[in-house]
Amino acid sequence: MTALVAAIFWCLAPVAVGGELSDADKMSIRDTVQAQLDAIKVDDAETAYHYAAPHIQKMTGTPAAFLQMVRHSYDPVYRPRAVFFQDITMMDGVPAQRVLLMDRNGSPVLAVYPMERQDDGSWRIAGCMLYRGNARML
Repeated sequence: MTALVAAIFWCLAPVAVGGELSDADKMSIRDTVQAQLDAIKVDDAETAYHYAAPHIQKMTGTPAAFLQMVRHSYDPVYRPRAVFFQDITMMDGVPAQRVLLMDRNGSPVLAVYPMERQDDGSWRIAGCMLYRGNARML
């Protein structure tokens, strides 16, 4: 299970984005991540799964399996005490939304969400990388 989690959430989608992101793209990316976090918060597996990129949906198989993976391997995402959106950065040509989470104990965790643009122009979440550390480091 650990290898599957690493493969799913630590990979970057191979979709390059040319140039700067528009303000509309930035807002859409933020809204997508927020919508998934909102769905996870209330255990709405169907909605949370909807915001995952197709390759992640394929790897997890079902909405219930997706939520189970988040619940067991990504506790700061599953039940954050607080959520603070930060800037969007580019990682190998892929936009990635940075979100500072406070875990259940109040410790900071930086979540980085690589994003993937779909054929219809919408954005989906292509992974989640968690970085633990002290507030100064993050």
